[in-house]
Amino acid sequence: MRNEKIKPFRILVIEDDPDILNALNIALGSVGFDVDVLLNGKSVLQNQFVVPDIFILDKRLPDVDGLEICRFLKSKPIYKEVPVIVISASPKVKKKALESGASYFMEKPFVMQELVKTIREAIRA
Repeated sequence: MRNEKIKPFRILVIEDDPDILNALNIALGSVGFDVDVLLNGKSVLQNQFVVPDIFILDKRLPDVDGLEICRFLKSKPIYKEVPVIVISASPKVKKKALESGASYFMEKPFVMQELVKTIREAIRA
């Protein structure tokens, strides 16, 4: 029997707040996820990223609205089935996020264990 290593799930976090981005990178990495990070959405719209297993997307980005990115991702066959978790400080965003194709919505501030639970739920779905 060969000792094969299981590939960790890759998460792409798109968040413009460096403190939140750093906290997500550390926390998600510490529970075994492979985390890539972007500070803006332009790279996503230009397809300049490695396709992840899950996107975590801030609604409010400096260069493009996060919901526009979500709609873009869901319009492309290669990304259509990849779960998107939209995060926002405004609870009013939830309905629009889900209408834009997001799989899940989390309001900031959130408990990291809840985010990990949501990610695991998305993986199972």
